[in-house]
Amino acid sequence: MTSDTPDNAIAPFASSGQPHNGKPSILDNIRSRSIETLSTLVSTLFEQIDDTFFELADSAHNNNEQNVYFESMRDIRLQRKRVEHSFFASLELDFRNISVTAVDNTSNTLDDALELLDKEDVEIDVAISSMVSRARCEFPTLLLQINTRFSEFLKPISVQEDNNPLDPQQLVRHFVAACDHFQIGLQSRLIFLKQFDQLVLRHYEQVLLDTNQILIAAGILPNLRAIIRRTPSQIKQNNAKYAQKDKISQQQHANNNSASFGNNGNNAFGTLQSLLTATRNLQEPSVYIDSHLPSANQQEIFSFLDNIQDTATTTFSSAGDNSAIAALNVGLNLSNLLKQQKDNQRKINEVDTDIISIVDMIFEFILTQNLPPAMALLLGKLQIPVLKAAIKDKAFFNTNQHPARRLLNLIGHVCLGWDHNTTPETDKLYLQVEAVVSHILKNYSGDNAIFKDAEQQLLHHVKQEEHRSQAMEKRTIATEEGKAKTEQAKLLITQLVRDRIQGKELPPVVIAFLKTPWQKLLLRALLKEGKSSYVWRSTLQVADDLIWSVQPQKNEASHKRWLKIIPVLLGDIKTGLETIAYKPSDTDKMMSHLWKIHSQMLTHKGTDNPLRTIKVDLTDQQPAQPANAKIEARKAELKQTVINDLLHDVSSLKTGTWFNFIESDKKALRCKLTTKIRATDSYVFVNRFGAKTKQLTREELAFALHDKQVTVLNSGPIIDRALEVIITRLKSSLP
Repeated sequence: MTSDTPDNAIAPFASSGQPHNGKPSILDNIRSRSIETLSTLVSTLFEQIDDTFFELADSAHNNNEQNVYFESMRDIRLQRKRVEHSFFASLELDFRNISVTAVDNTSNTLDDALELLDKEDVEIDVAISSMVSRARCEFPTLLLQINTRFSEFLKPISVQEDNNPLDPQQLVRHFVAACDHFQIGLQSRLIFLKQFDQLVLRHYEQVLLDTNQILIAAGILPNLRAIIRRTPSQIKQNNAKYAQKDKISQQQHANNNSASFGNNGNNAFGTLQSLLTATRNLQEPSVYIDSHLPSANQQEIFSFLDNIQDTATTTFSSAGDNSAIAALNVGLNLSNLLKQQKDNQRKINEVDTDIISIVDMIFEFILTQNLPPAMALLLGKLQIPVLKAAIKDKAFFNTNQHPARRLLNLIGHVCLGWDHNTTPETDKLYLQVEAVVSHILKNYSGDNAIFKDAEQQLLHHVKQEEHRSQAMEKRTIATEEGKAKTEQAKLLITQLVRDRIQGKELPPVVIAFLKTPWQKLLLRALLKEGKSSYVWRSTLQVADDLIWSVQPQKNEASHKRWLKIIPVLLGDIKTGLETIAYKPSDTDKMMSHLWKIHSQMLTHKGTDNPLRTIKVDLTDQQPAQPANAKIEARKAELKQTVINDLLHDVSSLKTGTWFNFIESDKKALRCKLTTKIRATDSYVFVNRFGAKTKQLTREELAFALHDKQVTVLNSGPIIDRALEVIITRLKSSLP
């Protein structure tokens, strides 16, 4: 695109004292080169967006959704030229106005208006904030160099993030504004912006490199260090300016997941390096990093690390808790060793310094995960070997398939179910981890294959234990589900018998028979055969027939039926008692009583009941679940909406999740949720061996989680989690 910037727009730079040598002005050169590169990137975006919407339309769930994607694709094609023209016109205007000192109230106006924005505006604003933040973290050094060189070139004007035409904030906002030409919905707009982020912003490093190179060629701070430190006033100014906006953006981002953009984790080390460089801009220079001494080679660094390892081994051998391990700060120890060198002094180059810092932070994270002290000691001993492995192969940070990383993740997995109550000296798995760690400390010579061999050796033992644990866990689940099924069956049978005898006039022997031995037979039939079986139905029918048989018969038909079923009924009763192994003497006694009362019924000629009966009244004997006083008290303290949310969260828990229980003696117990018993609405937990350790109702677990008596353990790979936390922490430390 040809620039139409008038000559007087760059007049303020003519007297800046910078050499032009008859060539186009420096800013014209930067502007033209930047627009040329960005034009190529934006063209790629428009060329590939068709494929994106075609794929979405192809996988659409219905015709309406498919039509939305096709219409969006059509409108983007039609408006392409207008969007490109608007975007680059805004960029050129920024270059014209870079020399104008003015108070920019745009950000404040946007911040003040955020609460008034509709849902679409909020989601777009969240997307903008996300893209800008990520780009600034991706290229912090290049952007700071450009700001500094522009400020030097345009004195007394200070060029910062808000008025640098090439800052991600300006590029993103201009592009979003240009996209107003589109007549497409929010979802399609967010998809398009995501593609802009991936195809333009993440590849505009060349624009920044070219800009710096042009300024260097013009003699503007050619020796500017790669690390540029901001003054405290700049930091304070930036913090105050963005604190409120970041807070609002984070809140909106949490409530608008559809506008979030995924992180690219393929180059974690590159991301970490950029963040560490940016954070060092805010700090004083380190003696052993920033000195002009020659850099130590890998062999020299490893020699220093061996010295630290020897000192740490003495500390580890006498340590009894995590605090001793947390004191192992390799970066600090290495700095002290370097300062002590009188002859042949060395410094650590920036890349190795970053690796040392990252590994320090990884182990700092690991040792804050409430690990059992014995396991924490073993992990702490691996810090130096792992650091050496990372220095030799930076893939440690970029792939979870690195041998050293796989080993640490495996030990972290082992720690998950290894609680503070385990005795290390007698635990086979602990002894195996200890043997693996000792082998690495003794034999590691730079070959990362030792980590792979150690992982395979440990994995063999872990799988053996898990195989035994799974078998035990299956038995535990079967036992607990069987208990629950039995309890539910007992409640059902009790209720069925109650319904049949409540309010009736029955002989005491019949009541006793139905409430005791025959309930056992009903339970056996229900559990063994099921409710739909003939055995269950016929056993229940015996109870109904017995109750009917001791009632006065009002007519001849009833009397004939009575005469027909009594022999069969009494025979079925005797067979049933024998089936449940009822005591023979008690069986004879029961049958004698039943024959006696039925003989009385047979010889009686009237319509009244000749038997001695009592009226069954079980009103005050309704079966009730015993109330849990603590649970009832907690219910009274919390609002029902809070309780409902807690119960919903507990219902969403997945089996296999590990928990940390704080016992009454303050000791921690680690358990895994193995099954949910629907019949009793309870949750069963097992230890790492598969044996049952806890069983809580849904309400009990909900309130325990709310009161922090129980916490959910993160079972993800420990190094992956450490790197994620480190990146988040470094980003949050930037102004």
